Amino acid sequence: MNILIVNYHYPPTVGAHAYRWAQLAQLWAKQGHSVTVLTSVVKGASTRENRDGVNIIRIGNIARSAGQGAQGNTKAQGNLISLSKKFLISTMRTSYRFLYWPDGLWYWLPAALLGLYRLRRNKYDLVVSYSPTFTAHLATLIYRKLFPRQCANWVADYGDPFSVSDTMPPNNLKLYRKLNYAAERSVVTNADCSVFTTNQTLSAYKEKFGIFNAVVLPHLVDISTFYAGPPLLESSDTAGIISLVYVGGFHKGIREPGAMLSFFEQLVKCYPNCFALNIYGPSNGCDFSTCKPPIYYHGAVSRATAIELIKKADCLVNIDNSNCVMVPSKLVEYIATGRPIVNFNGDAGVIDIMAKYGKTDMVVEIGSVVSDDDIHRVASFILNKGAKIASWDEVSRVLIEHDISSVGESYIRLGS
Repeated sequence: MNILIVNYHYPPTVGAHAYRWAQLAQLWAKQGHSVTVLTSVVKGASTRENRDGVNIIRIGNIARSAGQGAQGNTKAQGNLISLSKKFLISTMRTSYRFLYWPDGLWYWLPAALLGLYRLRRNKYDLVVSYSPTFTAHLATLIYRKLFPRQCANWVADYGDPFSVSDTMPPNNLKLYRKLNYAAERSVVTNADCSVFTTNQTLSAYKEKFGIFNAVVLPHLVDISTFYAGPPLLESSDTAGIISLVYVGGFHKGIREPGAMLSFFEQLVKCYPNCFALNIYGPSNGCDFSTCKPPIYYHGAVSRATAIELIKKADCLVNIDNSNCVMVPSKLVEYIATGRPIVNFNGDAGVIDIMAKYGKTDMVVEIGSVVSDDDIHRVASFILNKGAKIASWDEVSRVLIEHDISSVGESYIRLGS
C-alpha cells in the first residue's frame, strides 16, 4: 500500500503528536508498505531523508526547533528599555493572536499545499492528514478536490478538536467561530473517514455536525517499550523513600498542578521521609515556585528520558483533563509500565481506561474534595504498592485495544 501522512509534527520534534505518527509510519514501513511523510522543516534536520524505511519530506519557510521548548530560568530586567521592549512584544503577540486563522501554525498552509502539489503524480491508497495543525486538513482538502484520483482514501485524523473546542480555542472565536464551523464541516464531509481517539470526542463532533463517517482509534502503545520489571527501591540514592513521578505537560483550565501539589504537601507532612514527588514537563504558564523538597519540578525532558523516568519510578502520578473531551496519550504508556498510579480525577470522573486498569488494584483515585482519610488511604496504597508491578498478561488485557499493531491494522483497513 502507498501511504501519505500530512502532519506538521514529526521527529526530531518532540511531543505526542509527533510520536504517534512516527510509530505508525515505522510500523507500516516494516510491514512492507511505502510510507511518505510530509511535515514541517526542523532546524538541523535534512529536508529530505529516509529514516527507518520512511520517506520524510520537510517543507516550509519557518524552521522550528527540535527541542521541547522548556521555559528557561531568566532573570527579570528592571530597566526602562527592557520593560518597554516587553510591553511592545506583549502587545504585538496579543494582536497576532487576535487575527491569525486557523491556528498558530497558519503559515504552514502554503508550504503544505506546495508539497502536496509536488506529489501530485503519485497515487496514494491512503492519505492521512493530522490535526493539530488544522492547516494539514485544509491543505489535504484542497489537494483532494484538485487531484481526486491521486487520493483514493482520505482519513482526517484528530489529535485535538478544532471547532468544538472552547476550552482550548485554536483562534479568536469571536471573529472566526462561524468560519471554523464551515471549514471543519467541509473537512469531515469530504474525508472518507474522520478518526478520533475517544468516544467523547466523536460524540461531540456528531452532535455538532450530524452524520458523517467516523471511527475511534485510541491512543496506541508498544508495551514492550515501557514494561520493564519491578522498581528497584533498594538501589535508590534515597533508600527507603518511594519515588513518585509525574511526566507530562500542563495546561491552564485543563490540566493544572494545584490540586496535586496541595495534596502532596499534606501527604509529606503526615508521612515525613517516606515519599518524593518528581515532576517533569513544560509548565505552560502554571506556577511551580512554591515547590520545595521533597517535591521537585524539573521542567521538560526528552522523549527518551521521559520513558526511562516512568519505567524506573516506584509509583506514577496522573492528572485527568477537565473541561476537555480529550484523554492524554501518556495514560496508556503509564499503564504499559505496570506501575501503580495515583490518579487525580477530572470533571468527567473516572475515565474508562483507568477504570480497566483499576481492576488490577494498581490505581488509587483522588476526587476534587480531599479529606484526612484520603491522605491516609493514598499513603497506604503507595506504601503497599510501591514495590509491586502488574503482570505482563494483566497489562496486555487492559491495553488490548491500544496495542500498536492493532491500531496500525485498523488504519490500513480504512485504506483498503
